[in-house]
Amino acid sequence: GTVTSRPLKRWRRVELWCELVLLYIAAPLAMFWAVQWERIPIFIALLPAFFIAFILLLGDRNFRLTRELTTGFSWRAAAGNCWWPCRPRSPIAAGATGRTRRVAR
Repeated sequence: GTVTSRPLKRWRRVELWCELVLLYIAAPLAMFWAVQWERIPIFIALLPAFFIAFILLLGDRNFRLTRELTTGFSWRAAAGNCWWPCRPRSPIAAGATGRTRRVAR
């Protein structure tokens, strides 16, 4: 279903920006450093990253683990999301040409 939320307050915006920086900038840099420079296997290096992402997810007011576990998810939607880059019309499969539609020959 749709999650309803109140307008964001200033503190919540700051909190979301910090989360964004942590997940999309700091975590990849830390992974790169751990795997490339410290030679830690990626499966071991990812454990703290998963733990931090899980803690951030549990701290989110809009996320409810019980709701996610009771409602489940659509296997069809999950498969569609996993195989989307492989579809003939996806931008990734189009390659460098950038064409996403079929051209009549």
